[in-house]
Amino acid sequence: MPSKRVKRLADGSEQVVETKKKQPAKKVVKKPTEFKAGKWNPSTELVEVDIEKEGKMDKPDFSCCKLCNMRNLHRAVHTDDPKLLE
Repeated sequence: MPSKRVKRLADGSEQVVETKKKQPAKKVVKKPTEFKAGKWNPSTELVEVDIEKEGKMDKPDFSCCKLCNMRNLHRAVHTDDPKLLE
């Protein structure tokens, strides 16, 4: 809703000026550099399938750690894959 103001000119006369209300500027939300527990990290990629647990490969992946190797062992037992169990 515009409001009206009276502007005094240099010669002593007055002029009515309509002004519009300025809307406050929207603040840009900054991405935090540290993420806290309970807050969503927007740069996180969601993984649909865990390769060590549900993978379809016949060969185990030994590139990571002992825990991943144990997952490969469990996958071999659950899928009844003797080749992977070797």
